[in-house]
Amino acid sequence: MDYKYIEQLLERYWNCETSLEEEQILRSFFHQKEIPAHLLRYKAMFAYQEIEKERGLGSDFDAKVLARVEKPVVKAQRLTLRTRFMPLFKAAAMIAVLFVMGTVVQRSMQDDGSDMVYMHDDYRDTVNDPQVAEKLGLTQVTYAEEILNVDKAAGKITVKRHIDGGVETVEGPLPIVITVNGSAAPCRPRNAKLVQKYKRALGAQEKAAIEKEGAELPYAALYEKYPYLNITEWSVADVNGDLAQCGLSGSPTKVKTIQNISFQAKESKTLTGSDRDVEDLIVELLANHTIG
Repeated sequence: MDYKYIEQLLERYWNCETSLEEEQILRSFFHQKEIPAHLLRYKAMFAYQEIEKERGLGSDFDAKVLARVEKPVVKAQRLTLRTRFMPLFKAAAMIAVLFVMGTVVQRSMQDDGSDMVYMHDDYRDTVNDPQVAEKLGLTQVTYAEEILNVDKAAGKITVKRHIDGGVETVEGPLPIVITVNGSAAPCRPRNAKLVQKYKRALGAQEKAAIEKEGAELPYAALYEKYPYLNITEWSVADVNGDLAQCGLSGSPTKVKTIQNISFQAKESKTLTGSDRDVEDLIVELLANHTIG
């Protein structure tokens, strides 16, 4: 027999290039008793396929497979009335919560003639402000938009604060911690009232300079009505100062000359950002006394 052809078929079999007919030729060849020694090592593989094919799965194959499959354990669950109606209970609770919230909001928006609405504060705006108020032992009003009234005699303050869907007016005792909402008017400086209070304040020399040329002192009546508008001026004698260190003679610096510089646009220069151009510009400005 031509064993070279079998070797070629084996080579093609390892490369998965054989047809069904050629594979049957290989099985028939290795099924015979006389096989060359150099091909004997392949007999077990092809003989095994024929042996297993003839053996089959056996009649107990299905029983063995079913024995290895775990049967699911179904536990019976007893449904009580509470379990069956639990979704209804949850829905009823949600409706009750919405109803209560709607009632609270409606009551808070009603005007009962007292200009005050009592609402609990849920501290939603900041974290630090409630802590400060709590540690100081003070009442807090959040989301304030406007301070309507401050009654120092009664120790109370009335504040309009922002809430979801509108505003409310609350009243609290003094002292109190107030956090301002972003919709409020811009805050003035803390010393704005003092600036307005002393806006017309003048000293004796300032008044003399105004009246020197025969002009009438504006708002003269205010200086008699409000004495704090008259600024007290202290001289060297009032502070026990050394006259040798005051005035022109006591000044450590002297003005040597005064030059008036007039700028005239005669030419223009284009400068870059280099250090050389900046240095030349500074030297030129120093030379013509523009600076320095």
